[in-house]
Amino acid sequence: MISFNRLFAYLAEHDITRKDLSEKAGIDLHILSKLRHNQNVSTKVIEKICTTLNCSICDIVEYTPEEI
Repeated sequence: MISFNRLFAYLAEHDITRKDLSEKAGIDLHILSKLRHNQNVSTKVIEKICTTLNCSICDIVEYTPEEI
């Protein structure tokens, strides 16, 4: 499972609101809602967030294998 919980922890640690991230990264608040619910987004969105926050993908995304 892909989780974006690290993104929201990162935002909280750096006092960045979702609205601020949306405006600075040029992504819609609807996309941030999808991230909040760990839904699929494009790699372009992840790239915009990493560029805006000047961070690595591992700072905002976590992969946990699902048991089959």
